[in-house]
Amino acid sequence: MNHPILSICIPTNNRVDILRQTLNSIFSQDVSSELFEVCVSDNSRTDETKRLIQEEFSHITNLIYNQSSCEGFLNSIEALRLGQGTLLKLHNDYSMFNKGALTRMIRIATEYKEEKPPIFFSMGTLKLGDAVQEYKDFNAFMYSISYWSTWSSAFSVWKTDFNEFESKHIPVDYMFPHTSVLFYLVQRERYVVDDFSYVTNLELKKKGGYNLINNFDNLYLTMVKKLLKESYITKATYKKIESAIIKFSASWYSIVKIDSRYTFSFENKSEIIRKQCGNIGVIKFYTYFTLYHLLRKIKHLI
Repeated sequence: MNHPILSICIPTNNRVDILRQTLNSIFSQDVSSELFEVCVSDNSRTDETKRLIQEEFSHITNLIYNQSSCEGFLNSIEALRLGQGTLLKLHNDYSMFNKGALTRMIRIATEYKEEKPPIFFSMGTLKLGDAVQEYKDFNAFMYSISYWSTWSSAFSVWKTDFNEFESKHIPVDYMFPHTSVLFYLVQRERYVVDDFSYVTNLELKKKGGYNLINNFDNLYLTMVKKLLKESYITKATYKKIESAIIKFSASWYSIVKIDSRYTFSFENKSEIIRKQCGNIGVIKFYTYFTLYHLLRKIKHLI
């Protein structure tokens, strides 16, 4: 049986209208169905998404749908498990493919399918331009992508590497399962970052539901500290990531203060940041928050 070069793996939960638009953006592109597949893992407790697939997309031969009983972000792993393509690309259900983007992604996957270096699709967030960037070691790669290593929609993994990871029964972090897989790939000879803007993100009615500070300033930074302890990254790389996470957390704290669409909580923020980043980290957090909050208030008034 011939497998496609690319599997677009989409975890979803009760976002029928959003998912419909994203799927249409993919299947409307002029690309042979033999080259790619779309794998949807639905861990909602209703049949709304199932009905969408049956009623509107049943004629699509390269669409795989499965209802999952897993909780939360572990659905990302379930979505990856559905994929049979050479490259498994994790994809947010609210990210619509821009015209021509699928062709480029398949081209990138084809170009690197023999050597199989980890490929990170940073979607324009790093401001690196459209040219693909290559790095000779994991430290340089992490210095480049920084805390964006948490972003599920930038993540991809070769099917062979994912199978190897799964065969070793390595536990994944329940909030960052894909990052657990990425951090397994620390001894490759080359790493690739593609900063091309493949998608347009749809606006969500609500987003959040968890303690953002605990997730990023505790769970994620603990994972990064482990890389530092095991000498896979340098102290300079760790400090860059730590500083970026503090800025990121402060920015979201200011957003939540103004925008009711976001339901992230920030319980015990000072204690969590102090434990991971010291008193200086707490001072940086509140300094950045004050700046971001002031700028957003001014923008809101204008």
